[in-house]
Amino acid sequence: MYIKEGEKRIQKKKTRVIRHCTDPQYRQTVTYPAGEVIGRLLLVMVWERQKGFDHNHGIGVAQINPETLELNKLVIGWYRLFPMAKIESESNEST
Repeated sequence: MYIKEGEKRIQKKKTRVIRHCTDPQYRQTVTYPAGEVIGRLLLVMVWERQKGFDHNHGIGVAQINPETLELNKLVIGWYRLFPMAKIESESNEST
């Protein structure tokens, strides 16, 4: 998970790894100080871990605008994952 300002990823947080599961559920609390997320996006990336020396495989990415969330209470939701290449191509087009 990254905080994204413009096209720059400025802070990274990792979640735990769910192993040997075809339907993982991530029930983790992620907190940021309000000043770090206002006017920025949260970029959530989902990866499939590869064995050995292979690179991890990007399954998809979601961009979440924290300003659309009710941050004074617990937020549980489903977010559509887009192909990793879509986010990367948007970054390249805007620069």
